Amino acid sequence: MRFKSVIILLCWMVLPARICSAETIIQEIIDGIDFHRDSKLVGYMIGQEPADNSYNPGNSVIKLPRYTGVLELRPEMSLSFRKFELCVKPRFAAEWTKVEFNDNQEETDQDFEQFVNEFLMRFMVNDRLFVSYGRENLQWGPGWLFSPSNPFFSDNGRSNPKIEVPGMDFARLIYLPNMTWTVSLISNLDEGRQELAPGEKFADKHAFKLDYTGQETYAGLILSHEEQGETGLGVYGGGTFNDATLFYTDMSISENDDTSASYRSAILIGGSYTLEAGPTITVEYGHQENFPTFSTRDNIILQNTHNNIRDILNITLILTANLNDSSTRFTANAEYMASDHIQLFLYTTTDFGEENNEFGKFLDYRIMAGLEYSF
Repeated sequence: MRFKSVIILLCWMVLPARICSAETIIQEIIDGIDFHRDSKLVGYMIGQEPADNSYNPGNSVIKLPRYTGVLELRPEMSLSFRKFELCVKPRFAAEWTKVEFNDNQEETDQDFEQFVNEFLMRFMVNDRLFVSYGRENLQWGPGWLFSPSNPFFSDNGRSNPKIEVPGMDFARLIYLPNMTWTVSLISNLDEGRQELAPGEKFADKHAFKLDYTGQETYAGLILSHEEQGETGLGVYGGGTFNDATLFYTDMSISENDDTSASYRSAILIGGSYTLEAGPTITVEYGHQENFPTFSTRDNIILQNTHNNIRDILNITLILTANLNDSSTRFTANAEYMASDHIQLFLYTTTDFGEENNEFGKFLDYRIMAGLEYSF
């Protein structure tokens, strides 16, 4: 009886005054709840050939897997009630790996993980103001190579869409003054599922983000600061010349604590053109300067994407070149819709370069084949 009285009292605080009984309260709650669920079962095999050079002789230093098999259940659930929203993405993954060495020795390993890659708790203060906390993969920017203006994630997840980017924990406040502008305050409070580099320690990072969305153009500005660390500025934007032609850019500059240079910078410039027959041709140029593992890097990509071929097939071909060392990487991706719920996919990567080059230092080739079942 005491529990029932407490429920009625709490609901009186958030429900209209016309509701006056436990039965109507419960029914009102049930009617106001919106619940959605989607699930995917993703299974794939990866075969790759580690490069045999002085960095990793006989694969004895880095011990890259020769074969990897993964089976992962990816449910996604969301629940909303009035001004509250809750989303969660738990993961159940089984993995098998086999490492081979040049002396005919090998190692195998099996692992099973249960974890939450992303979750979100959000409250709508009013129609223009939102507050949230959760583990998220926050991405923005138009680029394929990388997203310089994003101070939180170096991997934008576009090189392999079947492998999820590990989420980190964020608190966010979002204000929408009108349909054109968005103001965000973002605090990265924990590394979450993200794996830090050896010797790297996590530090809270805060950002102010201002977004503009017009009819044919968009732009964003990001000011970020890491506690007891670097301060950075990022800018991105893009637009359309016509229905077939897009252009975009993404850039950043920040303080640098990793090298003798006082700053580090990155810029990406790109554009795409869609042919009447369906393929989209994309060209990007990326420049990075004064990063910890290299002083200067210039990359260019040429990409041909043709989606929805006869409504069942997607094909992407990408040639990536490092202009500083002349190494190249060729990527060919194919996705085939076998049915409304089953997708077959094949992703291949081949590197051409020497041991001192960006491409060819660690791998000769990589093949990933699998199946995604949605239900």
